[in-house]
Amino acid sequence: MSLTDDDLFYARVVAAFVDAGRTATPDAASRTLDVASDLPGGRVLAVVRPAARSVTLYAVWPTIVPADAVPAVTELVVRANADLFVATLELDLPRATVAARAAVALGELDPPDDALGHLLVTALAETEQALTEYAPALEAVLAGTPPAVAAAAAYRSALDVEEQPHA
Repeated sequence: MSLTDDDLFYARVVAAFVDAGRTATPDAASRTLDVASDLPGGRVLAVVRPAARSVTLYAVWPTIVPADAVPAVTELVVRANADLFVATLELDLPRATVAARAAVALGELDPPDDALGHLLVTALAETEQALTEYAPALEAVLAGTPPAVAAAAAYRSALDVEEQPHA
């Protein structure tokens, strides 16, 4: 059995995460992999689309959004996306879940393996950071805080972290 270009691209993505020191559990049949994470839920889902030569990362917030909170969470997601630069938040209405999402789309580019690894790990870090920054705001909205107030608090908190001196 010979490997297709799609198989090879998928294998490169898996290897890039492993080579970067991340534990990755592949599912070649669905072209996905679970990448170990310190986030609640313990993983980030990577969806590999070989035909598009892209990888989309999803860090799913582990709390189901109650139906009566969907409008407020929707507003928070919209407000959060105005502040996020690389990753975005999305609300999956049928599943009532919120996820942070980032993608790497290579198109015709064929970066060396180490560069591919750096791109993927950077996107992974952005995805994890977006969910980490906005999880307290999501919890606050579910507890009754207005979305504008919760989003502003998350934004200020992120600014405070960025302004901290680096060791």
